[in-house]
Amino acid sequence: MALIDDFARQRDESRKRLLLLMVGFALLAGIVLVRLTYLQVLRADDYRQQLDDWLVLAPDYLPPLRGDIRDRHGNALAQDVPSWQVEAYYAMLDSKLMGKDPGPYSRYVRNLARRLRRSGQMPADVSIEASEEVLHQRIDQSWQKLADLTGKPSWELNQTADTVVRRVRTMREHVAQNNGGVEIDVEEQRQFHPILKDIPMELANRLRLELTAYPWFRIHTSTSRQAMDDPAICHLIGRLKEADAEAIAKDPATEDEFRALRAGDRVGSDGVEYLGESLLRGRRGKIVRKRAGDFLTNIEAVRGQDVHLTIDLDLQRYVYEQLGQAVRACPTASGAAAVVLDVNTREVLAAVSWPGYTREQFAEDYDKLARDTVHYPLRYRPFADSYPAGSIVKPVTIMAALNSGLVTPDETINCTGHLIPGQDIFRCWTTSRGISGGHGPLTARQALQHSCNIYCYTMGGRLGVQRECEWFGMFGLGRSPGTGLLEEAIGSLPTMDSYKGRQAEMVGAARNLAIGQGELTLTPVQAANLSATIATGVWQPVTLLAEHAERNRAGRRVLPGTSGNWRIAREGMFDVVNDPAGTAYKYARSKGVEIAGKTGTAETETRKIGFVYDVKMHDGTTCTMEFTSRVEAADKFALMGETVVKWGLRGIRYWPAPPDPEHKPTHAWFMGFAPAHKPQVALAVLVEYGGGGSHIAGPVARDIFEHYFGVESQHAREATDPGPVD
Repeated sequence: MALIDDFARQRDESRKRLLLLMVGFALLAGIVLVRLTYLQVLRADDYRQQLDDWLVLAPDYLPPLRGDIRDRHGNALAQDVPSWQVEAYYAMLDSKLMGKDPGPYSRYVRNLARRLRRSGQMPADVSIEASEEVLHQRIDQSWQKLADLTGKPSWELNQTADTVVRRVRTMREHVAQNNGGVEIDVEEQRQFHPILKDIPMELANRLRLELTAYPWFRIHTSTSRQAMDDPAICHLIGRLKEADAEAIAKDPATEDEFRALRAGDRVGSDGVEYLGESLLRGRRGKIVRKRAGDFLTNIEAVRGQDVHLTIDLDLQRYVYEQLGQAVRACPTASGAAAVVLDVNTREVLAAVSWPGYTREQFAEDYDKLARDTVHYPLRYRPFADSYPAGSIVKPVTIMAALNSGLVTPDETINCTGHLIPGQDIFRCWTTSRGISGGHGPLTARQALQHSCNIYCYTMGGRLGVQRECEWFGMFGLGRSPGTGLLEEAIGSLPTMDSYKGRQAEMVGAARNLAIGQGELTLTPVQAANLSATIATGVWQPVTLLAEHAERNRAGRRVLPGTSGNWRIAREGMFDVVNDPAGTAYKYARSKGVEIAGKTGTAETETRKIGFVYDVKMHDGTTCTMEFTSRVEAADKFALMGETVVKWGLRGIRYWPAPPDPEHKPTHAWFMGFAPAHKPQVALAVLVEYGGGGSHIAGPVARDIFEHYFGVESQHAREATDPGPVD
């Protein structure tokens, strides 16, 4: 019995303990519930504010103003002005799904839907899936609204969005390659990207109001580049492009957070915009905010440095006008170029290519410009194109022979019109002008005055290819002129290696090089510097940016040669223009300024400007189609696919005429300096397929000199003489 009573007592005690435990748990749960109610209901706003204070938003980078491009007198050629742009968040742009992964677009939509539900901007009584579907519809509507407000077609906006996505994906691939193949997100995936640039302020203000309901869009301050829209200067200024993955990867400032290129940044693609990129590019600003709106970091953007060209804008425009007149007056001419240098500093005072183009033409008629295979308006001839030198290198040939001791100043070479009696292969230009006896006996100075081929053939044979090319190289041929332009070509200067296995050609090659033919080519800027080098006896890189002047002065080289030999070259060039027997006397002589110069009529090849095809279509019809190249034709026919049954080349169009081995077309050259006995400026003028250098290029050079020195011209432009005067 006692045992039963003891068991009952223990049971009652257990029940009491259990009841106490349950009451304790109930009290604890009540306390927790009251506390949670207090925190989530009564103090919710306070804690939400604390959370906003703790959370830091992604940094917002501010683009800097790019530096100005100005001419030597401070005239603005290109500068940034404030503008606005529409930007879209990247995750909204990238709609590609990747396997089972919902993709960044879907994740962005889901997170945004949840955030809008919490903030009360979307109904909370519907499922998250339904909210996402509504948000998808709103995104589609926002694109259409943006198109309606801006007048931009939807396909163009989509194309821009696709470009942004491809660029960022390419960046991810580059990062993955450098990370052992492991793909990681890049910062550009968490940023807004421009999809409409350079919008006016009125439209920007309207878009801010109309797009408020679409947080994936924002209107952001930016800058736009305004450049002088003048065909005389557009080539030189150059253009900007959006930085692509390759430009970003090669950027020397890639480790600098504030200078490194980012997707959507502008970077120089050619011209001075490219040349001065390291100076023109500024430092971006950076703003870091808390979600509550307080600033943690506020670094202002730093404007880029201005660059100052050595170009004289007024002279540039005048030269452009003169080149245009010369080309229009010559039926066979296809274009022209001229470069004017300061003799002592080698600063480029003018560098002109005709024809040019305006920025409006480039934007609206690019295909037309690119397909013009006659005039090539997109080519920047002064720096990018090299041409057979012709007779403008004869002063170098004669200087090389004099200084090598292979001829004396008073020694004469008899010009009978032919180097080898009875053979027509090496002849003087006089044979085509009916001067049967040639020039007769000539000294070095007289040979320059008359531009005698026979004298120079003889010197070329004595010098040989190697020595000739060494001297040409000292005068800057076959090497960079020094501007640093992306377009800059170096021409071609043969070496002894060029003639391996061709020993039998060496003597003939040396003779041709002596008169600027054969495998020797140079650019107009090299020709102008050649003239300046003869005027001073010093070779120096040419300078286009004033900021590079000190660097280029370090490249000065005094060339070998006695003062007497230099004087022969300069006096021979003086006689070319000022002696009645000189080749340019009738065309380049000025009464107001003494000019020393050298004409050149350089044989060249005709240019292929069109490929005409007979095309049979699938429906049985035939037509004729013309292309700028065989490659373009092949690409077009491949694109047309089965609609084309057969095609065949009917013929090739040439400029200025079909090839004729007996009568090759010629480029017209003139190079010179003035005043002849105290040189200040040097120049070179080239007229493509212009014919004779004396009567085509000579008058242009004379007018440029007279304009530069403020001399009133007393000349009427002579009618074109069809004969090839060298």
